[in-house]
Amino acid sequence: MNDTYCELIVKRKMSNKALICRFLAVAATTIAILFGLLVFSVFGLIAGFFLIWLDIVIFRNTDTEYEYQFISGDLDIDIIYGKMKRKRAKRFDMRKVEVMAPLNSDKLSSYNNNSSIKTVDYSSGYVDRQKYAFVIPTEEGTTLKVIIEPSERMVEAIKYYAPSKVHVY
Repeated sequence: MNDTYCELIVKRKMSNKALICRFLAVAATTIAILFGLLVFSVFGLIAGFFLIWLDIVIFRNTDTEYEYQFISGDLDIDIIYGKMKRKRAKRFDMRKVEVMAPLNSDKLSSYNNNSSIKTVDYSSGYVDRQKYAFVIPTEEGTTLKVIIEPSERMVEAIKYYAPSKVHVY
């Protein structure tokens, strides 16, 4: 049995929108509790508990990680919210990949300016990290460009299943 298994978790950089959302949620909760206790007493406290619960939900949903699992030719990408809730983002059969190369590679130049190709980013969002992109046809008949941050071991494992399509620099 010649099974290959690689796994990697990549923490997503928090966007400015998520930071502002967190700040506004905490500020609104603090103001509502203080104002609610002074003016409405018990009802203000109940509203404060509801807002604290809402803050917890916001904090969980703005803390995301991506998990890549490469198992014998299939790449599974999961999104993990708040280190508690997992959701399957997509599964790719890497034997069907058209090309895979570093993000700024010449091999991807013909796909970069093509408006018919949808781009999906499953990377951390940090500029200084090595990112790869692969182009793959979907079941719906469209073409998808996927941006990921695999480890060197994962790139080599993918190259084993699609040797002529994976380019490493």
